[in-house]
Amino acid sequence: MEIHAAGEEERRFVEEFVLKPHRGDWTLAKDHWTRIMRHIADRAKELEDMKPDEAAWHAENLARTVSLGLAQAYKCWACGSSR
Repeated sequence: MEIHAAGEEERRFVEEFVLKPHRGDWTLAKDHWTRIMRHIADRAKELEDMKPDEAAWHAENLARTVSLGLAQAYKCWACGSSR
């Protein structure tokens, strides 16, 4: 799942995720977003019985929620970085 900014909420998330824990490093942020999404998609039992598009939506929503909370504290689950 690509990290993108389709609307206001998504734009805010991308700014927080890229600028805070990744200090503006877009390439690193994209790599970590991919790792976070893959981790959730591979391990979330709740997604197993869903249609692929529904599972992807739920995985992305969960990843975004967790990542936004961490980003506001200048942290990233994938890199464990903080200022």
